[in-house]
Amino acid sequence: MDRLLTLKEVSQITGKAVRTFYNAKSTGRYPLKFIKLGRSVRVKESDLIAWIESGES
Repeated sequence: MDRLLTLKEVSQITGKAVRTFYNAKSTGRYPLKFIKLGRSVRVKESDLIAWIESGES
């Protein structure tokens, strides 16, 4: 099963600000699937790795 990363973890991995990912969730800027769990937003680890490897940023 895929690990679900918090936006803070995604931020630490990518070096981008957490706010960037909240904005991207609203605007669709990045091709990541954001998963809402209660008040928390998560991203699948495999989706993040695929996005990083694709070179899009």
